[in-house]
Amino acid sequence: MGRQAYLTKIALGRSAFEPSQTTASSSLEYLQLESARQEISPAARESDINKYIQLYDERGNPINPRAYEHGRRFREAQNDVLSSIGVVQRRRSPSEDLPGSYEERREQLSNEVAVGNVITLTSILTRNVCTWWIGSLRDRILTFRIRDAIPLSQIVKYEWQGGSLLYAGYASDCLSILISSTINYANYELRGLDRLLATRRTKLRVRRWRNQIRTCFRFFVELAIYPITYRVKLQQLGLVPANHLPHWKAFIPFSRWSPMRPISLHPIMSAASSTSIMGKVIMGTKVGIITALTSPLVLIVLERFLAHWIGSVTVEALETSIIHPDNPDFATDHSVKQRSDQLHGARGKSPHVIRTAIQNIMATLGWGIIASSSVATYGQNLEPLQTAEAGEPQMLEGGGRQVTNAGRLQLPPVHPYSVSDVTPQVNSSSEVGAPPSSTVSEASQDDSDPRIRITSREGIVEMEVRLPPHALVAHTDVSGTGPASPNGGNTSSPIPVYDAELAPYHRVTQLSLLPSQELGVYVKSQIVGWVTMPLRLVSLRLVAAHFVASNPDGVGSLRILAPLPSLHGLNGWSIGRPVGLLLCRVALCGAVELAIDLGLWTVQWALVTWAGKNYFGWGTL
Repeated sequence: MGRQAYLTKIALGRSAFEPSQTTASSSLEYLQLESARQEISPAARESDINKYIQLYDERGNPINPRAYEHGRRFREAQNDVLSSIGVVQRRRSPSEDLPGSYEERREQLSNEVAVGNVITLTSILTRNVCTWWIGSLRDRILTFRIRDAIPLSQIVKYEWQGGSLLYAGYASDCLSILISSTINYANYELRGLDRLLATRRTKLRVRRWRNQIRTCFRFFVELAIYPITYRVKLQQLGLVPANHLPHWKAFIPFSRWSPMRPISLHPIMSAASSTSIMGKVIMGTKVGIITALTSPLVLIVLERFLAHWIGSVTVEALETSIIHPDNPDFATDHSVKQRSDQLHGARGKSPHVIRTAIQNIMATLGWGIIASSSVATYGQNLEPLQTAEAGEPQMLEGGGRQVTNAGRLQLPPVHPYSVSDVTPQVNSSSEVGAPPSSTVSEASQDDSDPRIRITSREGIVEMEVRLPPHALVAHTDVSGTGPASPNGGNTSSPIPVYDAELAPYHRVTQLSLLPSQELGVYVKSQIVGWVTMPLRLVSLRLVAAHFVASNPDGVGSLRILAPLPSLHGLNGWSIGRPVGLLLCRVALCGAVELAIDLGLWTVQWALVTWAGKNYFGWGTL
């Protein structure tokens, strides 16, 4: 609407929140658009000073499409000039050199992510189904006494005939994972602790204990699902039926059905006949100490916390060391997922020692690369260049001024994990011999200074760039006749800068990252299993002893608990032979599990490659 009509509306009492006009209007002087996508008539678009038509949007605000278009072209011209002289580096448009429109590419990308999620869930279920029995067999080998002469095949045959080896405890374990994941995810989404601290306006001293409070919350979650975890251990050991869930009364702490109840609770309670307050305190202290010693609660929770911590500190090193697509050709939300994993606690910063060890192992197996080696090698190659002529001053002339001991421009590396295209950072000091010009006008009068002039005439943007002669010569030396390596001896040549356009682009989606992620999951499971093996051995035997003491008639005569090795009255051979045999059997179980994992990974890699090439255009861009 026009200005007069708008003022009239205000004078008549129109509310500020009321739309300016329900329907679009037009006249010889102005034109109001019904929506932002409405086509503008040629008369309004090609108006001049003699015949000007004012445009308004659907809310009555004046607009000028020609000014917007001129500003867009002006910004593009500025970016072109700055990128041509090397000040900035322009990013490739998402729709450039790609078949189809931008919307089609986004839809195809979302479909690819959805297919990747489906294959990921299928792979997790398939791996659990195929390797659950080998985990149950390993737990039984760690817990019960087995004769030395029995081979592993006979052990598998005997346990298989029992009918409780294949999926023993799988349903209960899935239920415990579902409950704990739901509680932790709800806590992350609702941010109850952060909201409470913000509402109460707690002090900084209290807010520093935020991580410890989260750890305590996870501990209470483990306490809540402990009866299910205890039942899973018993089912994996073959002590209870495999298809039964714990009774609801087992969730009542220290009840007759609760697994938190220690073995010798009744003798202590009967011995403490005092009714005084001090006697009750002493009795409660004794009950708590014996509960911690005779109940497997502490060891099971400690084992789960240790496994979670090891997984969180190794996943970052595994994902960065295993070869994976890292130069996306299209923007994805993978970084958002990584940030979410960090907030959940599933991803932590790996220590330097662990990261170095994992990188060396992956590089030895041929599954990864050592990212830091190229940076170190490049830095060593640059040291002779920096110190060769340290005693001689370096003089550079430009723009009528002389610069002594000028240092190269410090540019951070674009991709720190690239092998060949890494830009190191060189720190040096520069001393300016003559002060620069005090004003811009004085500097612009020098013919050697670079000049940039952008003009617009009749809708056409013209650019003019003038570089000084020494800059043109330096550019020619760099592009054609410069040395091929940093050690070439020509100190005036700049450090090679990483060019993102020369690096091959990858498809970085959930589907393309699936093989490398699953390989990292397999390696992480092996690391977690072997590191937590001693604690798992003690906790499993304590669970079996706790169940046998609570249910002396519920265990068959063939289930005999293996005692822990003792150093009293035994020589080295008597101790080493059972321990070595146990380790060999456990290592053989781990080798079988790893072989199954690698076989599943091969099938998964073939499926992912086939789906990517046939449905998502992999290898054709």
